[in-house]
Amino acid sequence: MNSVHRSVLMAGLMVGNFVFSHLSDWFGRRLLIFVCVFFQVAFNLALIASPNFNWILALTFLAACGYGGMQNIPFAMTMESVGPSQRAFVTTCEEFGWIIGISIFPLFTYMLTDWRYLQISLVGPVLIILALCIWCDESPRWLVANGHIERARKLLLKIGQMNEIKDYVNKVEKILRGRSGKETVTSKASVVDLFREWSLGKMACSFYVQFAVSILLYYSLIFLIVDIGTNPHLNLFVSGLLELPLIPVCYITLKKLRRRVLYLFLYLPSLLASIGLACLPPGYTWIEMLLAMISKWASQVLFTLLVVHVAECFPTQVRALAVGSSLTMSRIGAIIAPFINRLDSRWRNVVCAVLVISGYLWSLVLPETSQENLPDTLVEVRLKLQDNTKTSTVSQPRAAMASTNENTGSLQTR
Repeated sequence: MNSVHRSVLMAGLMVGNFVFSHLSDWFGRRLLIFVCVFFQVAFNLALIASPNFNWILALTFLAACGYGGMQNIPFAMTMESVGPSQRAFVTTCEEFGWIIGISIFPLFTYMLTDWRYLQISLVGPVLIILALCIWCDESPRWLVANGHIERARKLLLKIGQMNEIKDYVNKVEKILRGRSGKETVTSKASVVDLFREWSLGKMACSFYVQFAVSILLYYSLIFLIVDIGTNPHLNLFVSGLLELPLIPVCYITLKKLRRRVLYLFLYLPSLLASIGLACLPPGYTWIEMLLAMISKWASQVLFTLLVVHVAECFPTQVRALAVGSSLTMSRIGAIIAPFINRLDSRWRNVVCAVLVISGYLWSLVLPETSQENLPDTLVEVRLKLQDNTKTSTVSQPRAAMASTNENTGSLQTR
């Protein structure tokens, strides 16, 4: 029964990620946040009065759909509302919420032995989110990309006034004039649009594979850590607390390091830890715990990097869709993780090492987007990919030319 319930829960997360990401790109971020919150509150409370196990499964699926939507829509909305210099900060805030949640949840499960009381406790934070959402505005980028220019003008003027930006009226008009000649959404986007061109399709495939790998590693390592020793509540609590150092690490690395360099720094320790666990003889419990925590830390930061990078690579028209479909694929990794964990210790870690290598190879096809403005249209994405290709192709000849010019004392201007 537990296995069936977990499968239904994961299926609800997958469906919610996929469906609500589509709807948020069609009808707006703010509206769909309210819909997702309603799903969470209504169906979590309805679970308390479930007459039988079939009702529990059905209501769990619907509540999980709401949670799946809340995994990507608020993040897409936040990324579209801040500049490049603040992306690391807002991502770190999201990371902080996850770490606090996974740390205190074992305390709730330990103190609340009746699942109904535990269910009520889960609704409390969602009601706080509902109160906060009332004060949220729609994403200005979504408004502009979908042709709601007047609503975008009012919102941008409000933002400029609240932040006391000098000459904000002229700046807003300049922004809107610059966007007026560019393409706007004329039809509802779907996941098919992510694969209409090879340049977009290979990015989508890269993110799908890497999301699945990162979540598979994360959950398989959580299962390993919980199984070590005799107190799973304590193990999960300590594991959550040990993720707190990741908050400054996420902020500094996302802000200072380039995306493609960061992929190498995150996949390498996961690979070395997996090889170390595969070669470790039985009886070295603390070394096993240390290697598992190192790989778990790397996979957690990798997931954060992937969420940021996918939002930076795809345009406003399909941003929530790209994030949502990527998170949907990550749930495949979560579903496979328990089966990977049943393998022999050596083979389990060999499989993880192979997956880490494949994930890094897929990361090589992604463009560098650090400290760049978010694209609003598919045309901008094509231009960015072309610029990345040209830069990587001609960087060495340009460097050689610059060296020659420097030696001969010539001066060139662009």
